[in-house]
Amino acid sequence: MTLPTDIKNRLDKLFPFATDRQEVPRLLISLWTKSLNVGEEELARSILVLSDGKVSEVKNIFSSNFMGDPRDVIMSAEAKAGNPGHYFVDPFFDTDIIAPPQELDGAKVIKWAWSGNKPFGYVGNEDDTERESIYGLAICAYGDYAGFYRFSCDKNWEVIQYSFYETIEQAIKQLPDQYKNVEANWQTQ
Repeated sequence: MTLPTDIKNRLDKLFPFATDRQEVPRLLISLWTKSLNVGEEELARSILVLSDGKVSEVKNIFSSNFMGDPRDVIMSAEAKAGNPGHYFVDPFFDTDIIAPPQELDGAKVIKWAWSGNKPFGYVGNEDDTERESIYGLAICAYGDYAGFYRFSCDKNWEVIQYSFYETIEQAIKQLPDQYKNVEANWQTQ
């Protein structure tokens, strides 16, 4: 038994350590040996959504006998994902989370957020034909220089706009209203 490609890809993105990438797939593959009242793929995707990249969360779901009912796992993941209504029947899209490179414009990436299929917002006016969609946000630092830059990036992590802040917290909290179409889920690089 091998896991579907979309689930394997999500595992690679969520679990950066080799030991985690062995243990979590082993647990997920075991779903196909159990008598369940839901589809194995749907349950596996739901478990990954709830895990937040933590092996302990995956283990907790399994040790709780799937929260008492595998349907509860799927419904919890559905709620966490904003109730899209597909119950994880559809495969994960590869564009759901795209991590940035280690550096942007020569600055080291410290924290980042990816909006997914819908942009955080735009640079430019609504009637501007050349306005840019912002899918990636990154907080970066240039070597030993004091302060941090928040880069606003397109789908390819090309920097479209930047702002300077004294602290990382300011860069996160002072996100302009135009970038609030999707909630930023900040990751540490």
